Amino acid sequence: MNATLTLEQQVIKSIVRRARAAAHRLGTLPDKIRRDALNTAADALLSRKAEILSANVLDTRAAMDLVQQHRLSSASIARLKTTEQTILDMVLRVRTVAALPDPIGSVLEATELDRGLRLYRVSCPIGVIAVVFES
Repeated sequence: MNATLTLEQQVIKSIVRRARAAAHRLGTLPDKIRRDALNTAADALLSRKAEILSANVLDTRAAMDLVQQHRLSSASIARLKTTEQTILDMVLRVRTVAALPDPIGSVLEATELDRGLRLYRVSCPIGVIAVVFES
């Protein structure tokens, strides 16, 4: 099946597989470690801000060429553009998630089916959610 995928699709599939394996591991780790991982990701966004912005300039220039060739709409440029503020917003959002109460293992619902027989619905990790943004 991989023979029919483009190189880009194969790379994405590999990334998603690794993310899924990491998600299984993260779901078994203590809350503090998961929070630390999120805060480390936020720190990385901040420390690599200049690199992210430089790469975005290159992406934006390439997109402008596509707009001139009528292969991409000009509205796509606005969605593609990353600024220092958008990076700071990303950092804030990641830190906000890190500060949320730990949802893993929370009892969402409990029902007594029979004397001494209780059914519990308990929250658990959902795995990986991926968004492919292509403009």
